[in-house]
Amino acid sequence: LLGIIWYSHNQQIKSIQIDTNVDSIITEVKSAQLHFKIQVQEWKDTLLRGYDIKSYNKYHRKFMGEAQTVKKHLNTALKVMRNFNSDEATKITKNILDLQQQQKTLLLKYNDALAKYYDKEDPLFFKKVDKKVKGVDRAPTKAMDKVVTSIVTFRDNQLKIMEAQRDKTSQEVILGTLCAIILLSIIAY
Repeated sequence: LLGIIWYSHNQQIKSIQIDTNVDSIITEVKSAQLHFKIQVQEWKDTLLRGYDIKSYNKYHRKFMGEAQTVKKHLNTALKVMRNFNSDEATKITKNILDLQQQQKTLLLKYNDALAKYYDKEDPLFFKKVDKKVKGVDRAPTKAMDKVVTSIVTFRDNQLKIMEAQRDKTSQEVILGTLCAIILLSIIAY
């Protein structure tokens, strides 16, 4: 009976740990998604409001800061995701790695375009830069949405697995308790 209770307790702890880890991954990826949207907005601010060097530096610094924040959240999600050992987790891990690569490519393209076309003397420089990178953020945006969706699905699947394990454990506890009662009843007579 004590063994069954101990087993049940360990299963509950394991379920809580899994649930906590999956919630952590979701929080990190959704934070990365939010900061990616802010990063794109800071890019637009860099182009539209960066006509003088002071403004340019201000908005570009914010743009790069948001890029670092996205990277940090994705790295944290990746680290936690690697605690799971399943085909589904491996696929999500690969999607996060692909997303990180797309984020690096986006930064390179944006910064290359700025390096080539930024001209503080040309008030319309932003048109040249925008033309060069138009649509570059679409693939990472779709990839980010895909990662968020896949992690939410992963969470739902993990919850189903944990629920099935809890049901099984409950049945085992009830069966074990009944066996113990029957055995004690037989011994008592």
